[in-house]
Amino acid sequence: MSSRFFACSISLLRSWIIDCSAIKESSFNSNAVGDTHLPTYSEGLAQWREGRLTNLKNFANSKNKSYKDLNIQLDFLWNELNTSEKEALNYLKNSRNISEAIKNF
Repeated sequence: MSSRFFACSISLLRSWIIDCSAIKESSFNSNAVGDTHLPTYSEGLAQWREGRLTNLKNFANSKNKSYKDLNIQLDFLWNELNTSEKEALNYLKNSRNISEAIKNF
């Protein structure tokens, strides 16, 4: 995954932080389901829920793919980081050190 985001013009270290976040959220399992104790559960690498999960599903449908597909989720994550979640990417890009980057992301 790191190489995918590194190729998208963010540093390898920052790409690694995105990887770690996905591992923490889902154990890097695109089929992961979480928060099953809540009325609205979360799914996928980034544990999308509610509106963001709907957006993932719509994104996948527009590509004629399953929303559980790993590559679709990675593409959607990058899409989010450049649109609706751009602030998170900006925090990551503007972090001065690894501690700040982890805290901000």
